[in-house]
Amino acid sequence: MPRFSMGISTRTTRFAQVSGTIEQWIDNEVRRLTVGDVAFIPKNTVHATFVDPDEPEQVRLFVTLSPSHGPDGYEAVDVSDQDPWNALR
Repeated sequence: MPRFSMGISTRTTRFAQVSGTIEQWIDNEVRRLTVGDVAFIPKNTVHATFVDPDEPEQVRLFVTLSPSHGPDGYEAVDVSDQDPWNALR
């Protein structure tokens, strides 16, 4: 599975799977999400989303960030090149 996104967000993230299937990592736990599933990612938690290249449906997520704005803005930190996260894929 190619990497779709991996990092740490300064916001709490919630998303609902609208179409397709993904492999969702939240810290060291992995779940396979399909239509209707919801994921909650606490702020400052490493997370990664992988999409199988053979996935027959286009993957769509409905994403909310909380708070949606603030004095520091939104920041995502890429950790895909750091241990142990670079060993996920």
